[in-house]
Formats: sequence, structure tokens, C-alpha cells
Amino acid sequence: PFEAQAGCVNGIAATDVNGDGKTDLLLNGNNHGNKAEWGKDDALNGLVLLGNGAGKFQPLSVAAGGFQVPGNTRRSAVMQASKGKTIVVSRNDGPLSVYRIP
Repeated sequence: PFEAQAGCVNGIAATDVNGDGKTDLLLNGNNHGNKAEWGKDDALNGLVLLGNGAGKFQPLSVAAGGFQVPGNTRRSAVMQASKGKTIVVSRNDGPLSVYRIP
């Protein structure tokens, strides 16, 4: 989708976000190390793409998706927690961001 092309994607976590049994994607990215004449690539501040099970994905707004990851982020991983799933996102020269999915 167009929304996934707003900035470079560095991390993709694949999991069922909304409990419908279909794989969804959580994207994070950006790049603050570009050359001066290009400026920062920082328009992707986290994105949830809901999958339909047939290879198509519908983007959610930040408000609806609840996954806002601004900054120069790198990798992401899904971890199973005792109460749902946890998404961990690494940030270049910064703290980890942690999100819970019930």
C-alpha cells in the first residue's frame, strides 16, 4: 500500500494483531544517516497492515493501529508473553520500544 512507501522499512513483525487468525504486519523504519542534500528519511512512524489471508493488506491509521514508532528505528521482533504478544523495536542510538498486543 501507498502508506508503506512513506519511508524506508527496516523492520517487519508478522503476527495476528486483531485476532482474526490471519497474519498482519507491523512496519517500522526511517533513516537519519542520509547525505545532507537528501535530508532525513523519517516519514514512516510505524504502520499496521491488516492481512486478509490472501496476500492483500489494509493499512490502519496510527490512531486505529496504536503502533507509533517515530525516529530512526531498525529491527522488530514478536515475543510471546504470558498475556498476549509483545512487539520489541530497536532504535538506532536509543532505547527499545515495547508494544503489547492482547
